[in-house]
Amino acid sequence: MAHLIFVDEDDDDWFDVTALAYDAVRIDASMTPTVVCSDASSSPVISDRENGFVFESRNVQSLVNCIDMVLRERWLADACVDRASRCVKESYSERVIVNRIVGMYENELNR
Repeated sequence: MAHLIFVDEDDDDWFDVTALAYDAVRIDASMTPTVVCSDASSSPVISDRENGFVFESRNVQSLVNCIDMVLRERWLADACVDRASRCVKESYSERVIVNRIVGMYENELNR
């Protein structure tokens, strides 16, 4: 079962759709393949076919192709999830964020 969340960034509306398609995906943000629009704020963090999938803005066929790839190329989707999970742990974990904030304050205090 795949859990898809569609976000309309213009209206801040969330459209939550559960699809019976990709049974290996757990409904957990860190274990779900990420599919983002090329002009979404998260697209600089997501590298296509590296740690997620990026579709062209306002291009329905591009979105369909990304979703199709997630569903058909399970090995690739799983590899993207693994790399995304590693990236989150290395760059966005609580410890890393706290250390960055502390470092910023220390730099300001030492000026």
